[in-house]
Amino acid sequence: TGELTTRITNDVNLVQEGLGEKFGFVFMNIVAFLVAFIIAFVKGWKLTFICLCVIPFIIAAGGYLGKTISKLITFAQDKTAASGAIADEVLSGIRTVMAFNGQAREIARYDEMIEESYVFGRKTGFILGGSIGVIQCFIFVMYCAGFNFGSWRLREGEYTPQEVLNVILVLLVGGFMLSGAAPNISAISTAQGSAARVFSIIDRESPIDPLDTETGKKVDKVVGDISFRNIHFSYPSRPDVPILKGFNLDIRPGQKVALVGESGCGKSTTIGLIERFYDPAEGDVIIDGVNIKEYNIGSLRHRIGIVTQEPVLFSTTIMQNIKWGAIDPENNPPTDDEVIEAAKAANAHPFISQLPNGYNTLVGEGGALLSGGQKQRIAIARAIIRNPDVLLLDEATSALDTASERLVQDALDKLSADRTTISIAHRLSTIRNCDQIYVVREGIVSENGTHDELVMRDGEYAAMVRAQELRQAVRADADGKDSSSSSDAGEDEEGDVDELIAKELKEQALDLKATTTRQTTDSAKRSLVEGSGGKKPKALEDSSDMYLMFRLAWQYKGSMKAAIPGAMLALIDGAVMPCFALVFSRALFALSLTDLDEVKRKTDLYANLFLVFSAVGGLAMFGRIGLFHIAGENTTRQLRHDLFV
Repeated sequence: TGELTTRITNDVNLVQEGLGEKFGFVFMNIVAFLVAFIIAFVKGWKLTFICLCVIPFIIAAGGYLGKTISKLITFAQDKTAASGAIADEVLSGIRTVMAFNGQAREIARYDEMIEESYVFGRKTGFILGGSIGVIQCFIFVMYCAGFNFGSWRLREGEYTPQEVLNVILVLLVGGFMLSGAAPNISAISTAQGSAARVFSIIDRESPIDPLDTETGKKVDKVVGDISFRNIHFSYPSRPDVPILKGFNLDIRPGQKVALVGESGCGKSTTIGLIERFYDPAEGDVIIDGVNIKEYNIGSLRHRIGIVTQEPVLFSTTIMQNIKWGAIDPENNPPTDDEVIEAAKAANAHPFISQLPNGYNTLVGEGGALLSGGQKQRIAIARAIIRNPDVLLLDEATSALDTASERLVQDALDKLSADRTTISIAHRLSTIRNCDQIYVVREGIVSENGTHDELVMRDGEYAAMVRAQELRQAVRADADGKDSSSSSDAGEDEEGDVDELIAKELKEQALDLKATTTRQTTDSAKRSLVEGSGGKKPKALEDSSDMYLMFRLAWQYKGSMKAAIPGAMLALIDGAVMPCFALVFSRALFALSLTDLDEVKRKTDLYANLFLVFSAVGGLAMFGRIGLFHIAGENTTRQLRHDLFV
């Protein structure tokens, strides 16, 4: 998801930049160049033809620029997207990273990606500078050839001074327009590289299309007769690692079934197959006597409810989170009373009522402002409001404390009544009352039966029960109290947690409106301005933008090693055109002289100066663009590192 998000933001922005006004500028420049050469051909085709000899070199440089830049930008964007995925992964699981002291490892992993992006960016700068420098170099060569040939034909009497001036001035305008197109061509080449990646995502056809509303059998009700027949399955990301190896399972309508087993044995995979997130490599999943592939996916999923170990809540109100569980929340949303009834059935209404804004309380990103038990109960309410025919519970209570588990389990028992229920659990106490318990080992069912039958059989399930009972006994001894007193204390603790979180939400709600906008607009400036001791220099107190630029240059002064030589080359590059204008005006004046020998001497001199401008300007532009690109890439790399750290 992090990589996809990076592509949506970075790549699409680059495409927009390349196809926006810069594309218009390139089109305008090329048209102006072509019109200039047409006029020049009319005025003096021989002189124009001589000048056109440099065009193949300019086209070759532009073609190389476009092809190479497009490839390098694609590679650089791949690495940027990979670094974005790492950042998203690490920040989403920051508590886990901190708990295992993995900060240094994750920083090194992130730095590796941005370092590779920096290398590609640096190459891009020099190739861009070299190509644009070559284009400018040959434009000056064109002027040199034009003056030499024009002066020669003028002395031979073929051209008048006015005709030579007309052709050269028109070519001058055309050359300027062509050189002005070069930087914008780079932006278009960048857009091409980014567009290739964007279109590869857009054109990807999923073998399972959840948005298809026409294909397949539509159902208004699922009886709940589910069968797995000789299922073989491997995840697409790990095709060489088999998960299910001839998995068979039969579930009758209205039956409560539990799957247990060690991690990685394939329990959760069955949930994904019922939801049809994947198709098995071999075998069939049958629901109500029909192969699951024959159903319309959207219609089937409307009849299935799911509660997972880590429920996903959206950054909106509790009311809206529950409403989104309905079959058609957009066109046929549930009423507020129906939401409240679902919350009551999920044992969520009491704590919601204590919150400052009740059902209109914002839950924060991913439900961050709620406890685990509270999020789980809202997820159950979201499943209840759908009134599903099949209920999937994927370790819905494994991450909760004893008190939260009791409340959530009670809500799940209510929800699973009179519907086919498949539970995946590590806490065996939550599945004692299931109609059938299946033990999954290495992708197949190793034994099945009721809780009592499996305990009497003294097999794998019985060993799991004894192991959990032993752990609970050891924990109870360590705490100095039995499990019943733990449960009582847990209930009190849950109540305290609800009250504390309600109070915290109330305090945060008061500050949220006043602070959010200010933090968003001022945080970047404040982080730079506060610096050493949080004080600005007085001389810069009234020009904060300038201060930030100086602060940025000082903080990342390593980039100045490239920026300072780049600035010196920029001075040279900037001086080339004024000097060229001065020499060009003198060259034009020389064409109007009556002494032909003087015309030859001066035009030869000025033509040679054009060659000097060609070499100096081309090299200066190459160095300027390349060095400033290095400085920019280096600063960006350090900024990304500092922001991530």
